Amino acid sequence: MGHDTLPWHLPPGWPLILGALVLAGCPRRLRAWLLPIPALLALMHLDQFNSGTFGQVSLLGKTLVTARLDALSAPFAWLFGFAALAGSIYLRSSPRRLE
Repeated sequence: MGHDTLPWHLPPGWPLILGALVLAGCPRRLRAWLLPIPALLALMHLDQFNSGTFGQVSLLGKTLVTARLDALSAPFAWLFGFAALAGSIYLRSSPRRLE
Protein backbone atom coordinates (compact mmCIF):
# COMPACT_ATOMS: atom_id res chain seq x y z
CA MET A 1 0.00 0.00 0.00
CA GLY A 2 1.33 3.39 -0.89
CA HIS A 3 0.43 7.03 -0.79
CA ASP A 4 -1.95 6.61 -3.71
CA THR A 5 -4.15 4.00 -2.00
CA LEU A 6 -4.38 5.30 1.57
CA PRO A 7 -5.92 8.58 2.74
CA TRP A 8 -2.67 10.22 3.86
CA HIS A 9 -4.32 13.62 3.80
CA LEU A 10 -6.32 12.75 6.91
CA PRO A 11 -4.95 14.16 10.17
CA PRO A 12 -2.88 11.71 12.25
CA GLY A 13 -5.51 11.77 15.00
CA TRP A 14 -8.06 9.92 12.86
CA PRO A 15 -6.73 6.43 13.72
CA LEU A 16 -7.27 7.32 17.39
CA ILE A 17 -10.84 8.50 16.77
CA LEU A 18 -11.79 5.54 14.58
CA GLY A 19 -10.06 3.12 16.96
CA ALA A 20 -12.03 4.51 19.89
CA LEU A 21 -15.29 4.00 18.01
CA VAL A 22 -14.40 0.41 17.12
CA LEU A 23 -13.02 -0.49 20.54
CA ALA A 24 -16.06 0.90 22.35
CA GLY A 25 -18.04 -2.12 21.17
CA CYS A 26 -15.42 -4.71 22.15
CA PRO A 27 -15.52 -6.73 25.37
CA ARG A 28 -13.43 -5.25 28.19
CA ARG A 29 -10.67 -7.88 28.22
CA LEU A 30 -10.24 -7.77 24.45
CA ARG A 31 -10.32 -3.97 24.46
CA ALA A 32 -7.46 -3.87 26.97
CA TRP A 33 -5.23 -5.82 24.58
CA LEU A 34 -6.30 -3.97 21.42
CA LEU A 35 -6.04 -0.48 22.92
CA PRO A 36 -2.41 0.23 21.84
CA ILE A 37 -3.21 -0.52 18.17
CA PRO A 38 -4.88 2.85 17.32
CA ALA A 39 -1.95 4.72 18.90
CA LEU A 40 0.53 2.66 16.88
CA LEU A 41 -1.48 3.28 13.71
CA ALA A 42 -1.51 7.02 14.45
CA LEU A 43 2.28 7.01 14.84
CA MET A 44 2.69 5.03 11.62
CA HIS A 45 0.35 7.44 9.87
CA LEU A 46 2.33 10.42 11.20
CA ASP A 47 5.55 8.85 9.95
CA GLN A 48 4.22 9.03 6.39
CA PHE A 49 3.69 12.79 6.53
CA ASN A 50 6.12 15.24 4.97
CA SER A 51 6.20 18.91 5.92
CA GLY A 52 3.48 20.92 4.23
CA THR A 53 -0.28 21.08 3.91
CA PHE A 54 -2.51 18.20 2.90
CA GLY A 55 -6.15 17.69 2.09
CA GLN A 56 -7.06 21.18 0.96
CA VAL A 57 -10.79 21.54 0.37
CA SER A 58 -12.57 24.55 -1.06
CA LEU A 59 -15.81 25.42 0.74
CA LEU A 60 -17.82 28.61 0.21
CA GLY A 61 -14.91 30.30 -1.48
CA LYS A 62 -12.49 29.54 1.36
CA THR A 63 -9.71 26.97 1.38
CA LEU A 64 -9.81 24.57 4.32
CA VAL A 65 -6.71 22.56 5.23
CA THR A 66 -7.42 19.22 6.92
CA ALA A 67 -3.79 18.49 7.83
CA ARG A 68 -0.70 20.65 8.12
CA LEU A 69 2.69 19.58 9.40
CA ASP A 70 5.42 22.13 10.03
CA ALA A 71 8.45 22.46 12.29
CA LEU A 72 6.33 23.41 15.31
CA SER A 73 3.46 20.96 14.95
CA ALA A 74 5.59 17.87 14.20
CA PRO A 75 7.14 17.51 17.70
CA PHE A 76 3.75 18.04 19.32
CA ALA A 77 2.19 15.39 17.08
CA TRP A 78 4.93 12.88 17.94
CA LEU A 79 4.67 13.64 21.68
CA PHE A 80 0.89 13.27 21.59
CA GLY A 81 1.19 9.97 19.72
CA PHE A 82 3.71 8.54 22.19
CA ALA A 83 1.61 9.80 25.12
CA ALA A 84 -1.42 8.01 23.68
CA LEU A 85 0.63 4.83 23.30
CA ALA A 86 2.06 5.05 26.83
CA GLY A 87 -1.40 5.76 28.25
CA SER A 88 -2.93 2.79 26.50
CA ILE A 89 -0.19 0.48 27.79
CA TYR A 90 -0.48 1.88 31.33
CA LEU A 91 -4.24 1.49 31.28
CA ARG A 92 -3.87 -2.25 30.74
CA SER A 93 -1.85 -2.58 33.95
CA SER A 94 -4.13 -0.35 36.01
CA PRO A 95 -6.61 -2.22 38.23
CA ARG A 96 -9.02 0.73 38.45
CA ARG A 97 -11.51 1.09 35.64
CA LEU A 98 -12.16 4.85 35.88
CA GLU A 99 -8.54 5.93 35.87
